[in-house]
Amino acid sequence: MAHGSPATRLPRMDPNSSPRVRAGPQAQSSAPNFLRFGVPPARREWIPKVDPSWLRPSVRYAEMAELAQLIDSEVFLAYATYTTIVLLKMMLMSVTTAFFRITRKAFSNPEDTVTFGKGENAKKYLRTDPDVERVRRGHLNDLENIVPFIGIGLLYALSGPALSTALLHFRIFVGARIFHTIAYLTPLPQPSRGLSWAAGYAVTISMAYRVLTTGLYL
Repeated sequence: MAHGSPATRLPRMDPNSSPRVRAGPQAQSSAPNFLRFGVPPARREWIPKVDPSWLRPSVRYAEMAELAQLIDSEVFLAYATYTTIVLLKMMLMSVTTAFFRITRKAFSNPEDTVTFGKGENAKKYLRTDPDVERVRRGHLNDLENIVPFIGIGLLYALSGPALSTALLHFRIFVGARIFHTIAYLTPLPQPSRGLSWAAGYAVTISMAYRVLTTGLYL
């Protein structure tokens, strides 16, 4: 601008005379809502609208990543290890029951006695035996205690406990169940079997308490 010459001014644009471009459906679903604040109602129809549902996948991905991190944790690996041990121990009880049935020749089903005799001679093997029944009771006690441990222990492992505390729970339970079986089959005098049962049961209750106090939704 030359000295002394009048200032050059740009022509003032009339908002109503400017060309309007209507946003398409895709743009309307991706723009934030705050763009509409302070805009006259007559012109709000030209502002794209946001769909908050596009945020939900990212939230789900975050939750899945957190769950994957819990599964890969040392606590979950410890749970998987000791659960496998106690399940194998419970499966061994089925083999022990079969062993005692064969050695004691005490069966529950007629077809199982074919190897030892036929007809009236086979009926004497359809009987109960104290040793077989003792093993069966030990197996039943395993089912009553190990199954709750598996379910509650899984929730406990996913609740994020300290590794040392989790290992203490798992080791006490597995040791108590193994000793309970030894005390049942030997048999050892009471209260050895009762104390081992109580120790394992207390571990399950302790883990359930941790789960309830960590995330209680009632």
